[in-house]
Amino acid sequence: MIAVGVDLSAVPSRASGVAVLQCPSCGGCRFTSFKLYGDVERIASHIINYAPHIVVVDSPLTCPDDKPFRDTERLLIRLGARLLPLTIHSMRRLCRRGMSLYKLLKGVTEVYETHPWSSLRLSGCSTGLILRLLGLDSGKAPRNKDERDALIAAITGAGLRWGLSWIVGGDASFVVLAVNLCGSARSHSGVGNWKTAKIPSCGS
Repeated sequence: MIAVGVDLSAVPSRASGVAVLQCPSCGGCRFTSFKLYGDVERIASHIINYAPHIVVVDSPLTCPDDKPFRDTERLLIRLGARLLPLTIHSMRRLCRRGMSLYKLLKGVTEVYETHPWSSLRLSGCSTGLILRLLGLDSGKAPRNKDERDALIAAITGAGLRWGLSWIVGGDASFVVLAVNLCGSARSHSGVGNWKTAKIPSCGS
């Protein structure tokens, strides 16, 4: 299983972070991350080269004309997420890029959106903890925010296959890690549960 996360920039001149999470049926997960500059066609081309099963983008993929928040975002805000209104100029630019990237990828793979910081906040996880729970070296986590957010997006997408993430709202496009997920890692009391997760391993 290959999941790609993208921390999309609002303009081509700024870097977009990309993370590729590869979890074969046996042998454990590994990841790589990097920055890309340029238009969404270039970003899409790089992503498609990895033949991902799922792509998760840190950007709105739909953009209503006059509403600061979509229904899904209002639900997430009630749960504790912190999101910027879509009516501000920078978010409108990001949204247009996100929609363009989605159109290039939707016929190739599954595509979802997320907000990595909110995904972590709702789950009760830290980047280091979730990497350790996946058997990854937390000391090798990306140092820059673009790539780190892209990695959390990729993990959030992979979590759909493992029973560790939710699709939120009625439009079936926004995904976050399950609420209190890392609480369940400690106490097995959360909604998502590491104990029953279907993460590939040689012993499964």
